[in-house]
Amino acid sequence: MIEITKFAMLLSLCMAILLIYSAYWEGIRIANENEKVNGLPFILMSTLGFIFSLFASHFHDLI
Repeated sequence: MIEITKFAMLLSLCMAILLIYSAYWEGIRIANENEKVNGLPFILMSTLGFIFSLFASHFHDLI
């Protein structure tokens, strides 16, 4: 059971890092636009990044 929890924690941590990193670069791309932009990818990546970081924190508490 602990091995599955460790794997879930590492997977959640990697997903959180990847999503927050992607949201950062999407925010920079949006900031450089002069026209109307679609902010949905930025909002989704930011929100999911924080959700996965909460998952990683929860799995870390279980270990």
